[in-house]
Amino acid sequence: MNKMELSQSWATERAKQVVIQAIDKGNLKAAQWWLERKLKAEFSLNPPPIAQGNDDSDFVNQYFDGNQEKFLDFMSQTIEAMREPAKV
Repeated sequence: MNKMELSQSWATERAKQVVIQAIDKGNLKAAQWWLERKLKAEFSLNPPPIAQGNDDSDFVNQYFDGNQEKFLDFMSQTIEAMREPAKV
């Protein structure tokens, strides 16, 4: 590995450590950021389009009259509600 590659590798590992430390300290924004990027299908605000003929398509057809926009709006609202602090 040359000097540039070592520097880039060190910076990447250090950045990962900072994110992990923030999550360990309870930083909700850091945790959300990580999940949105690493588990896009579950936590992204912009999920991939629903393909015809898969299980998601059947779900949308059954509960949202086949209206994908209605489904995506519902999912966005659900995600936003999950982001709000829990009321104790």
